[in-house]
Amino acid sequence: MKNSNNSILIKTDRFLLKSLRVKNVKKDYINWIRYENKRFIEYNPPKLNIKILKKYVSKKINKKNCIFLGIFTRNKKHIGNLKFEPINFKSKYAVMGILIGDKKWKGKGAGFEVLKSSFNYLYLNYKITKIYLGVEKKNLAAIGLYKKLGFKMLKNNKIYRYSMYLKLKN
Repeated sequence: MKNSNNSILIKTDRFLLKSLRVKNVKKDYINWIRYENKRFIEYNPPKLNIKILKKYVSKKINKKNCIFLGIFTRNKKHIGNLKFEPINFKSKYAVMGILIGDKKWKGKGAGFEVLKSSFNYLYLNYKITKIYLGVEKKNLAAIGLYKKLGFKMLKNNKIYRYSMYLKLKN
């Protein structure tokens, strides 16, 4: 099954999850990576700039096994991103990463709300039944969120990073 990343729109009570576009890459987006989340972001090149980030986003949004969503408030403020990559449509699983970049939305339940809705979307539209993720052991807020969502630890965890999974309905 192919990804229809060009037209995804998921509505929650407070947010819109929309297919990320290159035009969404702005200075705030770079600052989220560079300053706020440096320790916990997998994609964090040393000389990050708008051009490099736009190229990265363009590459991801054109992949068939990637769904890359921007998290927007109802008044259209871009506050973070959610990425599922790779997605294995045949084996019905996805690997996810989330970034709530806007400080004002950290600790306010944004992650929980958008993840619940996106998991439901993946299950209903692509029959995805498992979600995997990696998380730094020091990222206690994220680990708490994932456990609240029902994620379990995998046994093969690395020294500095946990691997977790969630089994969706099937």
